Amino acid sequence: MPRTAVIAAVLTMMCATPFAWSAPPLTAVYLLPIGFIAWVIRYRTIADAAEGITVRTLSVRTYPWQELRGFAIEKRGRVRASLAEGKNVALPFVRARHLPVIATVSGGRVADPTAPTKES
Repeated sequence: MPRTAVIAAVLTMMCATPFAWSAPPLTAVYLLPIGFIAWVIRYRTIADAAEGITVRTLSVRTYPWQELRGFAIEKRGRVRASLAEGKNVALPFVRARHLPVIATVSGGRVADPTAPTKES
């Protein structure tokens, strides 16, 4: 999610100001854009050549490249990482188009499932 999405939340807050200031309980309208800003800043997937993949949601989990067995592409291009112990982990904001870059960052430790295969 690009950080420029925060601009949309700020504009929403500005547009909601007349409504929010019309009565004290209506200032709760600001909670939605503030929550969206927190979500945009917090949720992400970070691929690091040395450490592996870090998934930031409500918690932070780092999976070293040795634990990753590959990627599974789901509906709408969403991606899950397949771990050695058989679990699948959702990767926030990662789509199938991002997998070649992640495979490159891994240094060949994880294969790109979108790469064309050689025909025999």
